[in-house]
This record gives sequence, C-alpha cells and structure tokens, in this order.
Amino acid sequence: MIAVHENKVVQIQKELISEIETQRKNALGNLKNIDADLFDTTEQKYLKYIIDLYQTKNLLVKTPKEIETLKKDPKLNNMPPNSRRNSDGRQLKGLKNFILDSLNYKGLRSSFYPRYFHKIGIKACVYCNSVLTISTEKTKPRSIEYKGNFDVDHYHSKDDYPFLSIFLFNLYPSCAPCNRKKSKSNKIKFDLYSDDPKKVGSSQFKFQLDNGSKAKFLLTKNKEDLHFNFISGTTGFQETFGIQQIYETQKDVIEELIIKQHMYDKNNRISLYNSFSKLNLHPDLYLRTLVGNYIKEQHIHKRPMSKFMQDIARDLGIIN
Repeated sequence: MIAVHENKVVQIQKELISEIETQRKNALGNLKNIDADLFDTTEQKYLKYIIDLYQTKNLLVKTPKEIETLKKDPKLNNMPPNSRRNSDGRQLKGLKNFILDSLNYKGLRSSFYPRYFHKIGIKACVYCNSVLTISTEKTKPRSIEYKGNFDVDHYHSKDDYPFLSIFLFNLYPSCAPCNRKKSKSNKIKFDLYSDDPKKVGSSQFKFQLDNGSKAKFLLTKNKEDLHFNFISGTTGFQETFGIQQIYETQKDVIEELIIKQHMYDKNNRISLYNSFSKLNLHPDLYLRTLVGNYIKEQHIHKRPMSKFMQDIARDLGIIN
C-alpha cells in the first residue's frame, strides 16, 4: 500500500549480490541443458534469446525501468504458444514450463525470498496489507513436515514473460487470494518500487473513520455501529481486491483502539511514556505498543493491518 524506495532495495541487493549472481548462473546452466530438439523452430529461437539474455551479469537486479525496456524487445515479448503434443493430441509440457523450472522460482520461494524481503522490510501483502505473505506446503506428498513458502505476485506475468520470473524488481510479495485476483485483472497500476518522493513518502490509500461513528459506538457499545471508508488512490484497486470488505470483518480492532484512547488519557500517556524512557527504548516503540502496530507509513509492509490501525489511530487522535 506504499512504494519502497528503489535505492533501499538496491542496497539490499548489493549485500546479497554474490548469492543473486549464483542464481543467475545456475539458471543459465539449466537453460542450456534444455533439449531444444523438443520444440519447433520458433520456440528454439525464443529459447536461444533467453539463454543469451541470461549471459548478462547482474541481470536479476535490473530496475523497473530496465525491465520495461526488456519487455519491449520484440525477441522477448512474444512467448510462443505450446506446440508440443503427444500421439493422441494431448498437450505436453511446454517451453514456458521448462524455462520456469530452469530458473527455479519455486525453490527460491522457500530458500531465498523470505530472507531477501525480510531485509527490505516486507512481510505483509503489499496489496491488502491484511495477512502475511507466507504459505505452507508439505515437503513431500505424504509427509507430516511442512515448509514455508514466500508468496509473490509477478508484476509482469510469468505466463507472458517467464524469463522475468526471478527478476527481483518484478516480485511483489502478496497473499495467495490477492495474487489470484491480481492475475485476473488488467486494471491495477501499483508501483511497489519507486524513486518518486511522493510515492515513497506517503501512501495513496487511506482508511477513514466515519464522522459520528465513535459517538454512536460509545452510546450503544455495539461495534457494528462503527463505520469507515477505504479510499483508494489507484483505479480498480477496491474493485479487484475488495479491501473494504476485508476490513469490514475487523471492526473489533476499531473498538479496541477507541477503548485505548479512553484508557490512556493525557496523564496516563505521560506515565506510560516515562516508563518506556526508563527502559531506554525508542519513542516510536512506545507509540507502536500503544496502538498495537507500526505507526509510520513507511513501515506499513512490516506487519499485517498496520495501515488500517494507524489510520484509525490518527482519526482518534492517539497518534499524529
């Protein structure tokens, strides 16, 4: 729900560049091992273009603008349809799937992406901000052991651009439901990575408590009397992800914030702050503890529901 500055991401990539380059080299070796004779002439040419591309040093850290330039390359922007059929006409594994397997996107979801995005500070879905981006699956079909996978949406679809599937600036951490909804929509234009001060300085989205909701709730003590609006800064965002409907189920969070507002009046807040000061903790941690979540917009991605809670807390005057 807010852009991350490209420079911050670039710095993390520099720290991990040796590992990222190993990913590229492994992918290149795997691509070269694909049996080109399985495919028709058009697919063979496309595979050669991808192999040539993966010869490029630091390929996987290309910026969003550089990725857009690659997309416009006529050799790369037209994934050939699957031509492989068996004797009875049924479709066999196509070149796209061979490429995706070679790049090891699925393996990186559990081995590298969790660490990478943790360093950047993204743990919650960048679209809905309501849940973590981790899913689990069994290590083997009948195993009782599970592994955690980091769910990411490919801003440029891996179906159309399989070679971009492990380009780091093409990966948007998201929950599985938002990922599915995003794949069916062509309406969303949300830049997770940006060098625009306006986009990284404040969110384009806002949750706003309705005037009068708090007063009515204090009379009825019924959380269903609490109403808010999700204000989207991006066309199609609400229509695609249903953000308003997701958070309509979380009115008890608003209820708790109103109670905190009344429990911690000015004197109580001063007392609480003084207690934190004795612990020699950062003032931001005092407010985060009071609200129950991160309180700066730049930290929205660190924890689910942070945007919702900080916006409502501002409306209630708990934070500025």
